[in-house]
Amino acid sequence: MAMSSVSRSATSAPTSWTAPANWCRSTAGELYVSGAGVARGYLARGGLTASRFVPDPFEAGRLYRTGDAARWQDSGELEFLGRLDGQIKVRGFRVELAEIEQVLRGLGLLDVVVRPQGESGRLVAYAVQAAGHALDARSLRRGCEALLPDYMVPAAYVMLDELPLTVNGKLNIAALPPPDDKALPTTSFVAPRNAIEEGLCAIWRTVLQVERVGIEDSFLALGGHSLQATQLVSRTRQRFGVDLPLRAVFETATVAQLAQRIADLGGNAAANPDAGSPGTEERVRPRRRQRATLDGR
Repeated sequence: MAMSSVSRSATSAPTSWTAPANWCRSTAGELYVSGAGVARGYLARGGLTASRFVPDPFEAGRLYRTGDAARWQDSGELEFLGRLDGQIKVRGFRVELAEIEQVLRGLGLLDVVVRPQGESGRLVAYAVQAAGHALDARSLRRGCEALLPDYMVPAAYVMLDELPLTVNGKLNIAALPPPDDKALPTTSFVAPRNAIEEGLCAIWRTVLQVERVGIEDSFLALGGHSLQATQLVSRTRQRFGVDLPLRAVFETATVAQLAQRIADLGGNAAANPDAGSPGTEERVRPRRRQRATLDGR
C-alpha cells in the first residue's frame, strides 16, 4: 500500500540527509516520523515512551518509531509493508496482542498467544494453564472483562497442553487449532423452544460465525460487537418483520431475552423464514466490513 499523502519531510528520511553508499531506495525498514505533529509521549507510560520516542540523528528533536515496515518507491511514495510487532486493528482500535497476553498470564496461565481468526477478525486466545489452576473459557473471559476494554477481550479460549512450535522453536501458527464449542465462554446448551428462538439462533450462527448457539448464550460472550449487532438487527428485521433498536441487542443479552423482546414487538416467525440464512448474506451485508489484520491495515 503506497502512502502518497506522507511527505518526505514528515518521515525519518528528509531530503537534506546524505544516504550511505550502500543504501538502496527499495530497502525495507521501520518507518520513523518527526516534526510538529509528533506527540511528547505516552501518558504515565515512561518505559513505552522511551522505547518509541527516540533522539533524531538528523536534527534537534525526536523521532517516533511507528512499528510499520516501509520502503521508498521510485515514484517517491512510501510503500507500507506491514507491522513489525503484534499490533492489529480491531473495530477501528489499534490493539497490542502482547497486552492481552500479559493480562491472561496474570490470571494463571503458564503460556498464551492471542491471534485474530480468519475473516471475522475475532480474537482467539490459545492458553496453557499453570500448575494448580483450573481455568476455563468462562473464567478467563470474566477476568479479561474486568481488566480490558471490550474490544480487547478474546471471543474464544482454546486450552492446550502446550503451544505448537516449529523445528526452530518458534510458534507454529499454522498448527493452532480452530476454536470449538468448548472454547466459547457460553453456558450449557439449551435448545430453542419456539420458532422465534430457532430463527434467532440461526441468525446468530451466521453473523457470529459459530457452529452452535443456545437460547441462554450471550451475544457479547460469543464475541459479538457493534458492527455485528448492526447485521443482526438487519437480519432480524427481514426475518421477523420488526424494527429492533440496536441497543436491544446489548440490553437483552441472550437469545431467549431477545426472542421475548421480538415477540413483545409483534414479531412474526413466519414473515420471512429464509432471511438470516447464509444464502441471503449478500442482500444484508453492510457496505463496509471491518476486519482485523496482522499488519494493522
